[in-house]
Amino acid sequence: MRSTVIMNRALLRNRENFKSNCLLNNKTKTGQRGRCDFNDLVSFHLTENLEADILHDFDEGILHNVMTFIITKLSVKN
Repeated sequence: MRSTVIMNRALLRNRENFKSNCLLNNKTKTGQRGRCDFNDLVSFHLTENLEADILHDFDEGILHNVMTFIITKLSVKN
């Protein structure tokens, strides 16, 4: 929070570099596992989807931490 971060848009994934990374097939170098089946849909591409995913944000993210905290606090004997 005490430093400024500037995003370099040239480093972001787009349709072209996503496809070339798939063809390269090197997860260590690209950070990309492989192709995305959702990209076969007419109105969707992984690199252009800007919607939040509640499953990843809550169910697999903060919800686990919150529930662990609550259960731990409720199960500790005073």
